[in-house]
Amino acid sequence: MDYLTIIASAFCSIVGALGGGGIIYYKQTRRMKEAEVEAKQSDEWKKLYEKSDEDSREKDRKIDALYTERQQMYNQLIERDSIIAKKDIVIERLRFTRCDVNGCKRRRPPREYEIYDTLDKDNEKDSTAV
Repeated sequence: MDYLTIIASAFCSIVGALGGGGIIYYKQTRRMKEAEVEAKQSDEWKKLYEKSDEDSREKDRKIDALYTERQQMYNQLIERDSIIAKKDIVIERLRFTRCDVNGCKRRRPPREYEIYDTLDKDNEKDSTAV
């Protein structure tokens, strides 16, 4: 065992003297440079991610604002249609009750019902009596 230790230490001292340590040092510096490059790349990726995340948030805010504006416009349309429908109902009621006969004391709507038929008969009796 003593010979093995002597041979191993002699081999290491020879390799160290001939530049074997430089190979080990080169490998370490190469790994450090690779680590620095990876760190720079990860920083760049992180910046790109943060920028895209901010862009995404900005787009989401803009989309939300547009949806809110669309909903307000939709509510205005519903309100306008409701007002128009109410006015249409009023117009139809007025058309229903308009009078065909002008200048008569007993005005008659254009729709004829039994009530109006009896009024017409009474009206005819009044006009013949005069």
